[in-house]
Amino acid sequence: MIQQALDEMVERGEEPTRAALKRLMLTNPCAARTARLGHVRAALDTTVVDPYGQDADWRAGALTDYEILARLFWLNKARTSGGANGGGAT
Repeated sequence: MIQQALDEMVERGEEPTRAALKRLMLTNPCAARTARLGHVRAALDTTVVDPYGQDADWRAGALTDYEILARLFWLNKARTSGGANGGGAT
């Protein structure tokens, strides 16, 4: 990725300065990692939300972090006290 960026700079006739090299070394790898982590987090969020039956509201963006945590708290409390899914902790 860095080599490709350097090659493109040379093709455009730009001199790869020390500042440009530093920018490439610091920003490109971080940006690539951040993008990959975003995809992994989205997949994990979907995997966790689906079994709780909150997926429609969550996908619509209708839930705040507080609402998600509150729903999970009350759902888990109901499950452990015998309310939902036949009761009992698993």
